[in-house]
Amino acid sequence: MYSFGLEFRRRVLLADGAVSLSVRDHTRITDGFEKRDAAAAVGVMEKHLVRIRRTMRDAMNS
Repeated sequence: MYSFGLEFRRRVLLADGAVSLSVRDHTRITDGFEKRDAAAAVGVMEKHLVRIRRTMRDAMNS
């Protein structure tokens, strides 16, 4: 399953701006950790995971 999913994740990350968006999300998540702001970190992580789910589903259906 991991290898199967990785193939689609690679496709998603080839889209324009996808890597920059992911880096921005991860930076905001770690900023929340550094500031000890759990709500901020969780909020960004939830949005990030929703986007991953959506983009993976779209890649698998195309």
